[in-house]
Amino acid sequence: MNVVGIDVGGTSIKIGVVNQKGRILKKVSVAINPKEPGLTALSRLAKTINSFKKTYHVKGVGIGVPGILDLSRGEVLFSSTTLNSWHSINIVKTLTNLTHLKVVLNNDANVATLAEAHFGKYKNKETLILLTLGTGVGGGIISRRKLFMGNKGQGAELGHISIDIHGRRCGCGRHGCLEAYASATALINDTKKILKKYPNSLLKNKKLNGKIIWDAYRKKDLAASIVIRNYIYYLGEGILNYCIIFRPDVILLTGGIANAGNLLLKPLREYVKKNHDGISGTAPVLLDFASLKYDSGIIGAASLVL
Repeated sequence: MNVVGIDVGGTSIKIGVVNQKGRILKKVSVAINPKEPGLTALSRLAKTINSFKKTYHVKGVGIGVPGILDLSRGEVLFSSTTLNSWHSINIVKTLTNLTHLKVVLNNDANVATLAEAHFGKYKNKETLILLTLGTGVGGGIISRRKLFMGNKGQGAELGHISIDIHGRRCGCGRHGCLEAYASATALINDTKKILKKYPNSLLKNKKLNGKIIWDAYRKKDLAASIVIRNYIYYLGEGILNYCIIFRPDVILLTGGIANAGNLLLKPLREYVKKNHDGISGTAPVLLDFASLKYDSGIIGAASLVL
């Protein structure tokens, strides 16, 4: 049996055909236009799904969407990064009508977590947390090998724990959320602010993105070094909170920021270890990258139906 998995991100939507072993047989990516009406965007997705049906034996569709969802109605209730035009649209019913396939919806970080739990390097772990570090910060929790969903499937919004109640205002309306400090968006905004003090930085007059900032950090650029040092602190504090609350076997990182590799992982591991994984004497928590990387969203979405 093959299933279509759809991973809705901040800037693009990835769509793939996945078999029962979690292998992607075919995948494509389409850009998101924030001004495009939600129904129009879903119609474009349906055309791609229907084109897959002509070649592959497709039994259903799983879709991972960022934000807080009403799973009973198949709708997006809140998304701090994108999809404003998707609100109040029954995504499940719309795609079902357009494709004549079973459609299952869940949060994007939840489905990426499912992919790692079912098919990833740490698939045999009892407890696992996945953090997605991209346009926003998302997360998913596996407890006793099952996905933790919370009341009405609206729990595990790990990007919206507050690390400073008097801090930055987040897109969700609260203050000091981890997303406001540890997302790629936050990293870029912090870099723009600090460049005013460092006119000789390698980053001056550059069109900033995460890769450029980490490359400057690798070259020991002072402005980039300050921003990244702060970033490690912010993300490290969030991770310590998860260690204390959940004490998982492993916390996995994915998303665009994770492309920094050991430039991110090494100091982050050192920070968490220095702070005793949250509380001295408690069980250590392994910190690593997600093994499925950019495919986790597609595979996890498909696993909702597999």
